[in-house]
Amino acid sequence: MHGESMKGDSFPGGVKTKIAIIDRVPLGVVLAISPFNYPVNLAAAKLASALISGNAVIFKLVHKGQLVGLK
Repeated sequence: MHGESMKGDSFPGGVKTKIAIIDRVPLGVVLAISPFNYPVNLAAAKLASALISGNAVIFKLVHKGQLVGLK
């Protein structure tokens, strides 16, 4: 067995005698398209969650917000 293990009572409906094994596997490539309103805030949330989980990211900027994504 490999991965992170947790006791069964760590989540709702779990039993203390059982063990849960968590195996985090990246899904692959994630496409993140920034919106026209608040391009930095909303794009950062998409990029951070995808990169932390080990995925590759393709980042598409909005036409009017391209200067924000380049900095």
